[in-house]
Amino acid sequence: LKLQENWDSSYTEPELLAIAGFGKSLEEAQRVPMAAAVSTNFLQAIAHTVGKILGVKYERVEETHDYIPAPHDIVSHYITIKKGTVGRLTHRFRCWVAGQEEPFFTMEYNWIIGKEMLPEGVQPNQYWVAEIEGRPSLKMVIDLSASRQHKDRFYNIGKLRTEPGYHGTIAPCLQAIPHICAAKPGVLPSFGPGLHWMKDARDSVGQGH
Repeated sequence: LKLQENWDSSYTEPELLAIAGFGKSLEEAQRVPMAAAVSTNFLQAIAHTVGKILGVKYERVEETHDYIPAPHDIVSHYITIKKGTVGRLTHRFRCWVAGQEEPFFTMEYNWIIGKEMLPEGVQPNQYWVAEIEGRPSLKMVIDLSASRQHKDRFYNIGKLRTEPGYHGTIAPCLQAIPHICAAKPGVLPSFGPGLHWMKDARDSVGQGH
């Protein structure tokens, strides 16, 4: 299994881009610990949750953080990436189970500046790619945009302008709120989202979750 997230950081604030290491030499970027530390929390949480849900025990886990140089100058909205400096960060968590040469599960985050820095085979707006190798195998792509009809880049909600990817990310967090409020004190275990749409997520409480 492989899950891949591809996030275009072209509209991210310049202060955050600097912390991540964009536009820096590979050596400079590797000396900035913040980006790797932030991604580690997400990588570990998802990888170990997948293992628990699927009932497998990892024999070995490997975490890597790669800094990929831009092949040429890339002029973006808040930053100019010079040729040879960091244009993509790839954070990867791979997990092996006993008796397998290939990783059983891979979680990969790609933070990019510019379409030319997308991983091979990934198209713009493909925020998430899921692949399962088996009999049969499958590949599923989640292609997000603010509007399929108008090809808008952002949602405009009042004075707020936001990426469609943030909506996709925060949706399950919002859906979890009524379950957390209704739960008894203690640690609430993982649970799946509802299988059908409802106008008010509070109505999902007590329906088998």
